[in-house]
Amino acid sequence: MCLPDLMDSDAVSILVECLEATKDSLVPQYRDDECEVRRLWDKAVAKALGWDVEELTELRLLLHQEP
Repeated sequence: MCLPDLMDSDAVSILVECLEATKDSLVPQYRDDECEVRRLWDKAVAKALGWDVEELTELRLLLHQEP
């Protein structure tokens, strides 16, 4: 995995758009189950960095199982 290239205007644009869309949303703790905001974050990060969104989803769901 890698960090976003802040010189890549497309990646930054994707992340900023997601931030703007979700910045006022309440995000529950992982133990409190799924939320739409985290799904949107995963999609934006996957698209910006060229990662597999399904893999990110699997990792997020593992975090929900942590005590």
